[in-house]
Amino acid sequence: NQMLLAGDVDGAEKHASLAMNADPERAHEILARIALLRGDLASAQREAGAAGNGNAALYTLARVQQKRGDYATVLSTTARMDPRQQIAGLHVLRADALARLGRAAEAESEFREELRQLPASGDAYRGLIVLLVSENRTAEATQLVVQWSNAAPSRETYRAIADTLHVIGDEEGARYWRAR
Repeated sequence: NQMLLAGDVDGAEKHASLAMNADPERAHEILARIALLRGDLASAQREAGAAGNGNAALYTLARVQQKRGDYATVLSTTARMDPRQQIAGLHVLRADALARLGRAAEAESEFREELRQLPASGDAYRGLIVLLVSENRTAEATQLVVQWSNAAPSRETYRAIADTLHVIGDEEGARYWRAR
């Protein structure tokens, strides 16, 4: 897992294969994440299914479903997860599915829950800003940009803010944050 986080996908794959006998569920879950990174959705789904019903495996399976555009299934898969175990990105994943299904109020709640649990989550800020702008709630989106910059003041955050503003068509705002 550390190798995968460090970006050594090939090394992580070798270690997961070696760990298959000792911890098959974990090994399959890592192989599922590797396949997902490589864009091999069929292998990712197969490996996630072999990993069992733990939160990590279900989360990876839901990410495969998201990539396939099967948003209703993302919601049913994530609903099977143990709510006592937090997984970074879970609420963003659910929010994305809800937004794409036209359930904006529920999506907003999920984005805000991710921010409650992880106050510096760039993915949650990015998604919520785009959602608010799509609903013509630009003043709230602007406040959220400031909140994001305060929650994680760094060059990477400012770059992410600039990229987000570019996506929503605010080139002046994007230039401002790039300059920071």
